[in-house]
Amino acid sequence: MSKPNKLSFASNSSDHDSQSSTCDLIFPIFKISKKIKKAHIAPSTSQKASVFLTAVLEYLTAEVLDIAGDVSLQRQKKCIKPSHIKHAISHDEELGTLLGDISLRGAAYGTELANATSSQSFSESSTNSHSSQSLSDQD
Repeated sequence: MSKPNKLSFASNSSDHDSQSSTCDLIFPIFKISKKIKKAHIAPSTSQKASVFLTAVLEYLTAEVLDIAGDVSLQRQKKCIKPSHIKHAISHDEELGTLLGDISLRGAAYGTELANATSSQSFSESSTNSHSSQSLSDQD
């Protein structure tokens, strides 16, 4: 008896979900395979290429979310924000090399610092205006 091939593609749709579970992946292998074929990268692609690409995408996603989760915990936030992801990518050497030139919507670097500075300067300017008004009222 021969071993069943773990990487064989299923012929019906009910087996598409079992492909990812057979390979211990969360991301859907069948959808990635369809995207590869739709992109016309090559005239034909192997089944193993879809599994490999799915595994790589899942690993990269887990790595980025792990580091971004650590950043959000350091900043005492409960949710991961785009700025946390950008900070995680820019401060990790390998991810910075791979994803350093991407831009994330809502992830302007230093937005939290800029917001804190602008609110601080607003409170300082409002206290200065009140003190100048009180001086002019005394005259």
